[in-house]
Amino acid sequence: MTEGDLRERLARMQRLRAAMPRRLARFERAPSEMEATPPARDPAAPRPLEALIPGMEAETAHGACYLIGERFSADHPHGHLTLGSLAGQSLEPAARFASEPRLAGLTAADCAFLDTETTGLSLGTGTLVFLVGVGLVTEVGVEVRQFFLRDPGEEPAMLAALEATLAERAALVTFNGRSFDVPMLSGRYLMNRMRPRLEPCPTWTFCIRRGGCTGGAWGRARSATWSARCWACAARRRTCPAGSFRSSTKTTSTPATPPRSRAWSTTT
Repeated sequence: MTEGDLRERLARMQRLRAAMPRRLARFERAPSEMEATPPARDPAAPRPLEALIPGMEAETAHGACYLIGERFSADHPHGHLTLGSLAGQSLEPAARFASEPRLAGLTAADCAFLDTETTGLSLGTGTLVFLVGVGLVTEVGVEVRQFFLRDPGEEPAMLAALEATLAERAALVTFNGRSFDVPMLSGRYLMNRMRPRLEPCPTWTFCIRRGGCTGGAWGRARSATWSARCWACAARRRTCPAGSFRSSTKTTSTPATPPRSRAWSTTT
């Protein structure tokens, strides 16, 4: 290396050293710039669940899950009744209707009214239950608890919180629980190596006997239509034992549907 090469390298290093403060100044931010407001949120971006539906974190031994709770007072009207009238309602007619003698002697306050929302209708391992709703009849009204699965990793926590809620009641009331909701939840418990208590629990599955109670006359009706007609029969006869609505012929006239139920059945 010649003397000229060394002089050229030294001159280059001096130029870089002189330019260093200017380069460092590009990365320094003034205090006013550091306190600048964040950029506006994209309206098309999805909002978190907590911002859409207020709820709370339910802590369990398996972690936390999202719980949405709502309470209705006993004088809250539902149709021509109030929710407070359900507290002492006997399930003796329901025991005969559902062919479940274990329901006899219980009241609506002893039951958990359960429904689920799933990612599919298959009972396979790939179907998740992302929402479980439970209604509880209390002395002061009705309490609704909704367990929402924000992430598949929270499933053990959600199932544990649901287990604690169902332990407060002696029976289940569902629409199609014996054929879908109960087997689906039991499978999710087993997938997470947890022991379910749903199977041995007495369950009133409302739609399981709809064909038998009417002699097949309403067998092909929609669920909403059938429910409204059955409600009209139960209101007229005051009881709903299995077989009480069976007729000798299939041409029996259909009972009249109350105005509120008729509107519900035609819009569902």
